[in-house]
Amino acid sequence: MTASLTVATALTATFLIVTSTRGENTSFASSAGQLEVQTIAGGLTNPWSLAFLPDGRMLVTERPGRMRLVTSEGQLSPPLKGVPEVWASGQGGLLDVVTDRAFAQNRTIFFCYAERASGGGRTAVARARLNDGSGRLDEVKVIFRQEGPLSGGNHYGCRIVQANDGNLFVTLGDHFTWRDEAQNLGNHLGKIIRIAPDGSAPSDNPYLGRTDAKPEIWSYGHRNEQGLAINPASGELWEIEHGPRGGDEVNIIGKGRNYGWPVIGYGIDYSGAKRRQGRHGAAGQILGAVDRPVRHDILYRKAVQEVDRQPVHRRAQGQDAGAALAQRQQRDIRGTPAAKPQRTHSRRAAGPGRRAVATHRQLGGTDPAGVAGGEMTKPA
Repeated sequence: MTASLTVATALTATFLIVTSTRGENTSFASSAGQLEVQTIAGGLTNPWSLAFLPDGRMLVTERPGRMRLVTSEGQLSPPLKGVPEVWASGQGGLLDVVTDRAFAQNRTIFFCYAERASGGGRTAVARARLNDGSGRLDEVKVIFRQEGPLSGGNHYGCRIVQANDGNLFVTLGDHFTWRDEAQNLGNHLGKIIRIAPDGSAPSDNPYLGRTDAKPEIWSYGHRNEQGLAINPASGELWEIEHGPRGGDEVNIIGKGRNYGWPVIGYGIDYSGAKRRQGRHGAAGQILGAVDRPVRHDILYRKAVQEVDRQPVHRRAQGQDAGAALAQRQQRDIRGTPAAKPQRTHSRRAAGPGRRAVATHRQLGGTDPAGVAGGEMTKPA
């Protein structure tokens, strides 16, 4: 007997789809029907994120460190002044940007970037006020800096979502060479954090008050979380996480939960070693993983549909989130509350409500958005 899960259809793709020629329209087949994509702006270098403004314009980040306004007709503004210096090395640079829920009144934005520190880089989150009349950011203030071993240029995470209560969820990667730190609550590597708009830790965060844990941590055991969205139908926090040469995960994030990395994974290390698969005594609630090229972000359609919570291999293609979880080899695990990492084991889970996980080949080292041509597209 299966439970019913109400979800908005998740589209696991970024708006910043690169095409070869400015103005080129392309069409993609999907389980939801044919998708028409229209290029509206070109001349951007590694566009990484965008935030829609109330007047229809878009605030767009370019990874080398520029932020621009883009009209729906494709007109680009000059780079906004006041953007902090970023460390544009490897996968780092100026990354996510979101508008505050009260943007129409306060003109506040939040953005995430790789900040250079002594010997490497770290993820930083800043708040600013958009002064588009003067083409600049005012009142720029860094509200959070990631603590822990520094990155050599990889796995920053750096995706932001603001919840209904105004608090921010931010993804923080494991910096690639420091994967074991994802299980260490004493730093911010491989974590999703929850902070207030001023950068403080909310009073109901799961590890607040513990001397062995960072108070901002919401969940841990992550690798490189590149997609984050709140399901408008259920209020659940959904995440997309890059796996090593496969095993990219689609996770439903729970408070204080451990998602297993690097003890549990569903891909193959770049060394050729296979990650341990199966149920982890400390594993969180994994919905599934996709065996397609790496996903960059997740967003929701306005239409809401009913999806049966049953093993994905029994669903018709297109019913699952992102239309990418059907007809795949299954590995099922359940989510459990956080536990000590050493209490681990591998086995298959059974019964209703199972989570389906599969492996796929990842485009290792590829910048997911803006790898060629630097053009920006939107659904027609």
